[in-house]
Amino acid sequence: ANVPPSLTDFLGASQDEYPCPVVEITARLAGEQAAASYLDLGQAGASSVYAIFDPAHSNRSLGIATMLWEIDYARQHGCRHYHPGYAFHAPSEMDYKKQFTGSEWFDWRGHWLPLERVKVRDRKDALPG
Repeated sequence: ANVPPSLTDFLGASQDEYPCPVVEITARLAGEQAAASYLDLGQAGASSVYAIFDPAHSNRSLGIATMLWEIDYARQHGCRHYHPGYAFHAPSEMDYKKQFTGSEWFDWRGHWLPLERVKVRDRKDALPG
């Protein structure tokens, strides 16, 4: 897994340095923090930056829960678009993001295509060239 050494290394030390507001979305279970995600909030869109969870709660789909809370938060703040963050064609720990209908992917040739058109043999289309 591509895990940074710390959130400060990934997100930066000071929110004053960010080009837009960053919101922390958290999930608490029995008073303990079980998950968190970080959302960049723009004027018309929001982008999920990073998500983490306690492995003891991996069966709870907390990645999907924090995505839904991010979408709700973004809509409440006037955003029309939501970017769930990166995912890969190959199986990865980010596959939970692929469960949403209406998702699209960028083929690096300048085309947005429906996610359901992504197949293993289409991976060459995702490469520059």
